[in-house]
Amino acid sequence: MTAKPNHGQRDKKYLIIREAQAEIKIERSRFIGQSWLVTQPDQIREKLQLVNQAHPDATHLVYAWRIEENQQQFFSDGGEPSGSAGRPILGAIQKAGYTNLLLTVVRYFGGKKLGIKGLIRAYRQTAQATLEKSGKKPYLSLKTGYLTVNPAFFPLVVNRLSALLGGKKYLQIEAEQLLIYFVIPEEKVPLLRQFLEEGKEKGEIVNYDKGGALPPLNPPKR
Repeated sequence: MTAKPNHGQRDKKYLIIREAQAEIKIERSRFIGQSWLVTQPDQIREKLQLVNQAHPDATHLVYAWRIEENQQQFFSDGGEPSGSAGRPILGAIQKAGYTNLLLTVVRYFGGKKLGIKGLIRAYRQTAQATLEKSGKKPYLSLKTGYLTVNPAFFPLVVNRLSALLGGKKYLQIEAEQLLIYFVIPEEKVPLLRQFLEEGKEKGEIVNYDKGGALPPLNPPKR
């Protein structure tokens, strides 16, 4: 079921550090949670197939996911009563501020029904236990682009840009083509934009795309 985005965590987003598994037992039923790092919706089916292969005899496969691109999120109750399984998993993801995450929970029925409230509690606790084992690190929104440089200033521009951004880890340098590609955290965009504009005025930078947030990650036609 497609769910409306929860904007309460808009400014605090996180990724899992590792894919992890957690299991809890309630009234003889086993609930096994698994976290998966995903960035595109088309990766979901592959992960669900892996879960089905690992747990062919599970009574239910419940899941929820949240992906940063286009603020997409979804949950499935996997045959459990509506709203009793997938929604509490998604709620746990939202409350903790995770993005780019698929969280699956398989249930092996133990012979005793838990009721709606019991199911909600069980799936929420399994999700929370799985997230705790997965760890948490800040999500950085990245921007990509390129610039072409006047050959007389190429080393100078590379050094200045590296110092501005905090190192060459953000750069891919193509010296023969006089191109510099970059992948930078969103908070560095204002600094970079000012650098590009000033470099163009001084004749150090030949070209960059002024449209949009930053130039697209495509080399200019030469």
